[in-house]
Formats: sequence, structure tokens, C-alpha cells
Amino acid sequence: MSCITAGDSIGDGIHHYAPACTSMAHKGWSSARWHRHYAKITLSADRVLISLGSNDGRGDTASQIAAIRKQVKARQVVWVVPACNPQAAMAVEAEAARHGDALVWIRHTGPDHVHPTMREYRSLAKRGGLAI
Repeated sequence: MSCITAGDSIGDGIHHYAPACTSMAHKGWSSARWHRHYAKITLSADRVLISLGSNDGRGDTASQIAAIRKQVKARQVVWVVPACNPQAAMAVEAEAARHGDALVWIRHTGPDHVHPTMREYRSLAKRGGLAI
């Protein structure tokens, strides 16, 4: 199975439990920054897991998420719902619903209330269908 982890530091953390996947995840990146950097790239794999929105401020998260989703050519797309940004979480949930994509929620965060615990990173990789 080919797979890609894309997005922010949470996507990067999940990649540590799915090392066979290609990583396109960067610490601290917003949806807009990720899209600017990878705008001309097609995310083509059997499974693509995307974690974006935690670093987004008020604004165009929904349009950025929609533009990123257009770049994906995958059998299955899995979105990680941000735990710390309700506006971004709603945008991710709405975009996933438009495409029939899967969602995984961060159930356990660390002290910063943003990043998952180490055990939760492993769980997200597993629930996202990535090889561990």
C-alpha cells in the first residue's frame, strides 16, 4: 500500500508511526503555507492522511482545505480533525463530508491541548489505516 502523511506537526508525528509512508508534513505549517508550497503537486497514493488546521488563524481555512483536497488522487483520504481550532475542525469535517473521506479525531492531547500524546499519535496512525 502506498501512503502519504501530509500537513503540520501532527501529521509529522503520525508519520513516525507510519515510516513506510511518504511524509509531506512540516512543523508549524498552516493550511495556506502548505498549499502555497505544494500547490503544483498531486498527492497520489492508495491512502493519504492529512492533518491541517491547527496552525490556522481566522480566515480562509475552508478554501485552503478545499484547494488541497483537489490535489488528492487516492483510494482513501483520511483527515485528522484539529483538537484546538474549532473553525478549522468544522472546515475539515465539511470538506471530508463533501468527498466521503474518513475522519479521525484527536482524543488525547498533551499539556498544550494541541498535540496528541505519544500513545495517541500511534492510535491516530492505526485509526488512519496506516501501517505501523
